[in-house]
Amino acid sequence: MGDSGNITNLIASLPLKIEKPFQLFPDVYTLEVNYKSSISALDHKHLETSLIYNATAAFSLIANLDAIHFNFEGISYKVKRSDVATWYGVDLSTLTDEDTWHELVQSKLTDNGYVSRCMEAIFLKD
Repeated sequence: MGDSGNITNLIASLPLKIEKPFQLFPDVYTLEVNYKSSISALDHKHLETSLIYNATAAFSLIANLDAIHFNFEGISYKVKRSDVATWYGVDLSTLTDEDTWHELVQSKLTDNGYVSRCMEAIFLKD
């Protein structure tokens, strides 16, 4: 799944600046991020845009990552690479290009309707 130091730096640099230890499950190519907060303590829009951003960035940068579990106190969001790739309709590695990232990811996160549709399409809540 790549260099754990690089993954540590990636997770630390992503939005949602909350204490978030993580665990890798290389046998099933899964990343589990354990946020030390409940979602009720967070702004709902910021939470959703951050989850979309974080999942998309991780899948774009970690080629063999298949799933991510974002765990908060009392709730978990699960997302699969295949669902994110279907949502964007591109090979996720192309999103590492700055212009492509801005056009297909970043610029769309200001649209509340887009964010809601994306959350419904790619995230499963537990």
